[in-house]
Amino acid sequence: MQNNSALPSIHWYEKVFGMKRFIINQEDDPFRGFPVRVGTMGMRLFASAYWKCAETACISEERANIKFVFSESLIEDDSRSKDQITNFITHHNHQAGIQHIGFTCTSNIKNAVRTTKVNGAQFLQPCREYYLKVGTKGENIDVFLFFDITKENNGRVIEEANENADELAELGILLDNEAETAEIFQCKKRVLLQIFSKSIFDNDTFFLELIERRGATGFGAGNIRALWKIVQQQTRDRS
Repeated sequence: MQNNSALPSIHWYEKVFGMKRFIINQEDDPFRGFPVRVGTMGMRLFASAYWKCAETACISEERANIKFVFSESLIEDDSRSKDQITNFITHHNHQAGIQHIGFTCTSNIKNAVRTTKVNGAQFLQPCREYYLKVGTKGENIDVFLFFDITKENNGRVIEEANENADELAELGILLDNEAETAEIFQCKKRVLLQIFSKSIFDNDTFFLELIERRGATGFGAGNIRALWKIVQQQTRDRS
């Protein structure tokens, strides 16, 4: 979306459809959203959900729900720089639109990925470093490091979710742990696994997502930087 256009859109959806703001994480400001910077670029995210108590997630995961994520580029309108959001807007007559749609896997996302690949699906591949642990054997590692969205090494989070990093790397699946600090020490896991397809059309503006939720209610906020980087790389490779 264009700069400063998300909040008016959210208010429209709230008025017409009764949707409410969905809090992405503790850094999500009600008015400024959740900014994610990657180098000199980045985006500002706002989210809305159709159910009434989105902020407290009081409705069970079994009940169907819809979440919309509104993304604004952090690049100024008069800048000549381009990113995936400004590229999307350029290819859609300078209008906002749908960048991707996520589908929830009701069983095992790994089996779903293998099956769809056999049938011709192509997925974005995260960098190998994403699946590595931070630090080496014998070093003192701060546990909070692995739940900081500014870090890109996710190996310890994957291990603590009882998943195999090599297997997820081979498939290209990202894993996000939504547990708050207190839950980390109580071993309460709220995990989301997700993978993103390559752009379906030639102009790099629309793709699909597969999601498996294990108690998680969000959309993988911890993987936003990783997704941004691989989409940017795809855009550069095809330009």
